Amino acid sequence: MGTVWKATVLCLWLACVLSKSSAEGRGYKYLAYHEIQESLQKAAKLYPRLAKLESAQEVFDLPSVGNCTNDQGLQEDCRIWILEITNWDTRFEDRGRPHMLVSGEVHGDEVVGPQVAVEFINLLLSNYGKDEKITRLIDTRVITIVPTANAYGYETQTRGELHSDRAEVLDPNRDFAFDQDPDMCMRTVAGRTINELFLTHFYRILITFHGGTNVIGYEWGDTAHCRSRVCTKAPDNLAMVKLSNRMREYAGKAGGYESEYKVGDMGSTVYPVRGGMEDWGYGASWNDRIKCNPRTLGGYDQERTDYRDGSHRCLSFLVETGREKRPDEQKLGTDEEPLVTGGKGDGHVPRNLRLLMAAADALEPYVALKNVTVDANNLSCTWYVGGAFVVPKTRIEVAYPGEMYRLTSHMAAGNGSFPFAGKMSMFSKSIKVRTRGSVYLRAVTFDTDSDLARNMGSGEPQSHFVQSRSDPDWFYETNFSRVSPPGGADLQVRLRTGGNTHLIINSRADRFRVPPFSSRKHFMFLLRRERNSTTTLQALIGTSSQLKTVTR
Repeated sequence: MGTVWKATVLCLWLACVLSKSSAEGRGYKYLAYHEIQESLQKAAKLYPRLAKLESAQEVFDLPSVGNCTNDQGLQEDCRIWILEITNWDTRFEDRGRPHMLVSGEVHGDEVVGPQVAVEFINLLLSNYGKDEKITRLIDTRVITIVPTANAYGYETQTRGELHSDRAEVLDPNRDFAFDQDPDMCMRTVAGRTINELFLTHFYRILITFHGGTNVIGYEWGDTAHCRSRVCTKAPDNLAMVKLSNRMREYAGKAGGYESEYKVGDMGSTVYPVRGGMEDWGYGASWNDRIKCNPRTLGGYDQERTDYRDGSHRCLSFLVETGREKRPDEQKLGTDEEPLVTGGKGDGHVPRNLRLLMAAADALEPYVALKNVTVDANNLSCTWYVGGAFVVPKTRIEVAYPGEMYRLTSHMAAGNGSFPFAGKMSMFSKSIKVRTRGSVYLRAVTFDTDSDLARNMGSGEPQSHFVQSRSDPDWFYETNFSRVSPPGGADLQVRLRTGGNTHLIINSRADRFRVPPFSSRKHFMFLLRRERNSTTTLQALIGTSSQLKTVTR
């Protein structure tokens, strides 16, 4: 009887422990090189329409450095894996999607960043189609993630990249073509990988993770712009400050393990360096042009660092994840509430997931129509402008078949919204519409974040992040990527009539022009009043002859 009682108590205790463990979420763990590789391959296999995986060795024909252990315990060439997330079904129809680059590490012994990078991938992909905010991000952005640019350093827990042929450990974050000698840059595979990515993308934001202090740093951080840790302000200083503060506030503390991030330029918050990735990513194509001539690993074509004018205009942020380069595993946190500041299971990984979400959301302004209701000939709608800080002008516009869009109200003004943090600034308007026929509706925003273009630093702003918002003539293009003022922002509308809910497809509205409704560049809304007095919702794509009813 005693044995039975003890067994019963043991079962109840195990059930309690398992239930508690499940309720507390999955604990984040440090992944070995082969586990990161397996996770990336699994993601690409499970979500082929959203994730593409390549290695730098395959796509850029770069050499490998060192051997890494695979899942069979065997040694193989270390590869630098690159995973790119977007809606690939529509990717090449929309080359103007803003691009963001996430580097998990270039110093192999600073290991929080790679875990954040892998979990960011998992969080985005597993919530596509489930979470409206994340779905919008994937549909309208291109996010490149390199968990371990210094793969061999990560495998061996070594800061630099070890070249066995030279018995030398090179620091990848002194290896970039900015404030550096020509024969001292592009010597590492890590540096060349990031360089090749910049040659094929117009990145607007770069997040590069490090460890050893608790800082979000921005430009400048090189020895040419900094003297005794006092640096001149970068031309895009206002944008850097605003975005850094948004990331810091949403990231919050790492549970009880680390305080909020300190924010400032890299030269004063950390220390100035030569050949740093961040200054290079921001200014190498317009501020300090250097053609590298390295002799390592068979050399590297100098033309690969002969940059075109638009290639390096990226707001680049150094994120030093904490004072410990490898905090105890329990300090990484859990996946219970990763996007809630100060939420359950908070730690180093959740707070940096929030930081990345803040950056991705801010890549480009967008308009979201939340509610559209029709009562007789009164049409009411509510909308917000996300991905922005300040909204000087926004309004609702309508058009009828064969007519131009017409103004329906004076401009409204307010703050940009940040839905991930629940910080919303809503706009609303009721307008009179015709009781018969069709009416086209859109929300537009003008001059969004135009204050960022003010000369708050040393000269005119130079980044794609700022100029694509403020200059209607800003334009750069390659075969794979384009940066220009956004043609509009994704809108999602719910129409409620008689208790029924209809879901509208994504649509676009132009910030700079007010074209006729038949313009093929835009997706617009059609509300049709039927003879039986019921309201159906249709979407107009291209011209009025191309109608598709969207109901649910």
